[in-house]
Amino acid sequence: MMGEALHKEKCMWKPLELDGSSTKNGFSVTYEHRADIIQWLSDVSQQFQFYPEALALAVSLLDKFLCSVKVQLRYLKCVA
Repeated sequence: MMGEALHKEKCMWKPLELDGSSTKNGFSVTYEHRADIIQWLSDVSQQFQFYPEALALAVSLLDKFLCSVKVQLRYLKCVA
């Protein structure tokens, strides 16, 4: 039963795919940009004394959003 669940999770899980090789029209978000924005989210979370789970959820949602929508770098902080 556990093996089936792990296999199903492995098939469904997709890693974050950020392509840092091309920066056409400012749409490329690299891992460095992601790290910067997550650091900013962490600072905001600490300032407003949010629970750590809120930060984890925000990062998860940001990753899913970045995988499905092209975001211009100048709007990345607004998206976060």
